[in-house]
Amino acid sequence: MATARFKRAQRWYHGADATAVHGMYLDIEDGVFMVLVGPSGCGKSTTLRMLAGLEKVNEGDIFIGDRQITHIAPKDRDIAIGIILPVRESAVAALTSFPVNGRK
Repeated sequence: MATARFKRAQRWYHGADATAVHGMYLDIEDGVFMVLVGPSGCGKSTTLRMLAGLEKVNEGDIFIGDRQITHIAPKDRDIAIGIILPVRESAVAALTSFPVNGRK
């Protein structure tokens, strides 16, 4: 993978009171393990979804290496992103999906 770079990337939703991601500047160097941490609603998931191409970037640009990917379809970006849920939610999902006795 190459460096991922956000240059003044913004995402807002029509009718919302606040910007979901406001003017993001971020460089994630090749080989770096990156974690986004913050309170609910601060734009962590939206930022990752913008990188993956699942959310529209209203302003600014996103690059992978030297390739500008802001308006490239998700399938053509040649990247994969993993999102890990908080432990409590993951545990609840696992317990409700797979009963303890192994029968459904």
